[in-house]
Amino acid sequence: MVDHSGNKRKISWQLTAGVLLSFITLGLGLWGWSEQGETFLDALYRSLAAFHVSEFYSNKDGHPLSIQLEIARYTGIGAVIFTAIGAFLSFLSEGYARIKARVIRPDVVVIGGHDIAFAAVQYVEEKGNRNVTHVGAEAFHTRSRSTSLPWSNIARKDLMIATHIVGARHVLIVEGDESETLRLARLINDADEKANISAIVRDSRLAHDAALSWADQNFRIITSSALSVRALHRKHPPFLTAMDSQQSRIHAVIVGFGHMGEAVARDICVNCIATGLEKPRLTIIDLEADARKAALKLRVPELDKVCDLVACQGAFGGGQQPPRDLAADAPPITCIYLCLPDDHSALTAMGSVSAWLRREEAETAPVYIRLRDQQTLPVEPGQYQVFGDHQALLRESDFCGSGIDHVARTYHQAYLDSLPADATKSSDVSEVDHALVAWENLKEIYRISNRFVVEHLPAKIASAGLPRRRWLNCESIPDFSSNPIDLTSDAELLEQMAELEHERYNAERRWNGWKFAPKRRNERLEHNCLVPFDSLDQATKQYDREFVRTTQDVLNRRKRST
Repeated sequence: MVDHSGNKRKISWQLTAGVLLSFITLGLGLWGWSEQGETFLDALYRSLAAFHVSEFYSNKDGHPLSIQLEIARYTGIGAVIFTAIGAFLSFLSEGYARIKARVIRPDVVVIGGHDIAFAAVQYVEEKGNRNVTHVGAEAFHTRSRSTSLPWSNIARKDLMIATHIVGARHVLIVEGDESETLRLARLINDADEKANISAIVRDSRLAHDAALSWADQNFRIITSSALSVRALHRKHPPFLTAMDSQQSRIHAVIVGFGHMGEAVARDICVNCIATGLEKPRLTIIDLEADARKAALKLRVPELDKVCDLVACQGAFGGGQQPPRDLAADAPPITCIYLCLPDDHSALTAMGSVSAWLRREEAETAPVYIRLRDQQTLPVEPGQYQVFGDHQALLRESDFCGSGIDHVARTYHQAYLDSLPADATKSSDVSEVDHALVAWENLKEIYRISNRFVVEHLPAKIASAGLPRRRWLNCESIPDFSSNPIDLTSDAELLEQMAELEHERYNAERRWNGWKFAPKRRNERLEHNCLVPFDSLDQATKQYDREFVRTTQDVLNRRKRST
């Protein structure tokens, strides 16, 4: 038997023995009674009598029973005994699971009934050194280091949560209903100030808005789609694909522009900006492409300054209307992403996508297909690259790692260490005070910005011309301490890196809805620094240069004295 997460459920050996003995009893009974001249139905009836003490097996007429029937009358009673014991133990398993969950305090608590929650339990189990409790599972289940508990009262989840999160170091919440995920996350955050709490939702806008209101130093709201795309681009950076193909810009074709498709677009526009590449071009193929583009442009007023977005109505597979040909002046395709809502749709579309790429003379472009299970793809490795599977998502989240936002905290502290005590970046002193404080006191909007800075590190390193073997596929900040890098001695390189950081900052702010205005007004998402690097004054440019110096210090694992 297989549970929701794909793990095999353990059936007690007593029940297994009971079933096996039952088949043996029936087989021997049919054999023995048939040899004594009984019809099939009579033989079956007499065989069933072996499961209790019966006169059929008493040998009262003086005729000896055959060896088959002698064995059957004992295996029948054995089957009843073992089945009863197994059923009794199964009945006790609920109480045992609850007692174990209370007595053995878990390191990790996973809450929710989403597929990702079941995958998270398996992920923690594979680490092999932590106890995990899953609250909200489908059934009671216990293993050496894990316990699964369904909701005892669906209307009072708070009581069960309060019982089982005590002492936990890490809590992950992911329900099918995103509003329920956020409700439970706030409930847990109010109840436990020590645990590192991660809530996973699909909608990046919901995650961003909720994080600004609720998140704190131990509580973060993260997006499954953004995690999946970041894990993919860590291994297959589109800016490297464009550079290797000698393309002047990234041209990504995104098939399906829901949560995952938009996450791909955001990551390319914000985290894949590299020196030498022009503004990216995004071609979205969707049955509602025009409407989705209009909705995105409403949320990102200066979208045209971030990317060239082209909407193509259409879809692949399932007898749907395919998209039109790309424009004659369209740049070469760098890569294509299949971000369809389910695995069946993605697999169905593969053949049509291949035919469309041949028609566009882009059959060599890498194709990334979003699948929940990496083993689902029925083609040879290399033809397509799978992303979005739950295990990769959970690794990227680091929900039970060394601490929430460990890398972003490190970067922020390094930046603080690099600045003089009286540093200011604008005339708005209160705004500076909010940005230049310890991580524990930092507003969530600035924490988000630090995460974006860290996510852009691969593009910065590649733009500096460092060999990819030193940084590609690193799951954390690359370590250059044994062979330090120098980004600041060469004034031209320093200025180039500072300009790149400013372009990243502009793209990040614009994607989050900010636009240019002569005077900064945070409540209206208006900023006076959303201009080209050359248009900045020297004081503001200096802060971008400091970001470059901080990047160098973090990569070299060195602390600068100020």
